[in-house]
This record gives sequence, C-alpha cells and structure tokens, in this order.
Amino acid sequence: YDAATTGHSYYTLASKVFLYIGCGTPVIINEAAGSYDYAIQGKAGVSVAYEAESVADGIRRLTSDPASLAPYRAAARALAAGFDAEAKELKRALEAACA
Repeated sequence: YDAATTGHSYYTLASKVFLYIGCGTPVIINEAAGSYDYAIQGKAGVSVAYEAESVADGIRRLTSDPASLAPYRAAARALAAGFDAEAKELKRALEAACA
C-alpha cells in the first residue's frame, strides 16, 4: 500500500490542515494528504511516513523543545496571513464572472 499515491486521500484537500495553520498551529502531515505540498513548502509542519512510529517522531520533534517549535508556528501564521488575501481575490473573481 502506497499512501502517497493510492486511495482517495491523495486526491482530497483536508480543510482541517488549513484550520490548524490558520490558528498558527504547525501540522504533522504525510504525503498522502492533498495539502501536503502547501504545508511543507510553507514550512508550517513536519513530514512523516504513514506509520505510527513516524507520527510519534513528528510529535516529539515539534514538542520536545519550545524553541524548535517557534519557526513552525511563525511559518504557519505567515501562511495564514495569506488566506484572507486569497479569499478576497477569489471573491472578486467570482463576482466578476457572475456579473
């Protein structure tokens, strides 16, 4: 089973990841999530394998030292700051298309 390319999770976009990032909370995410690239490229979380021990390692990485968590929180907040601008741009485009 290859979680990164098999099954529905590869083709979906989990809104909870964006909610967590919107709150400035770093995410622990694997390649199977549709929001993986967004979270990892934005440095708002850590990548883990689709295995319990890897998830546990990700949790330990983020929680073992408050100083190591700070850059992930800052990156999550920076990504979240762009949500409002993107939503406004989408709204303008939809209004123009429907006018």
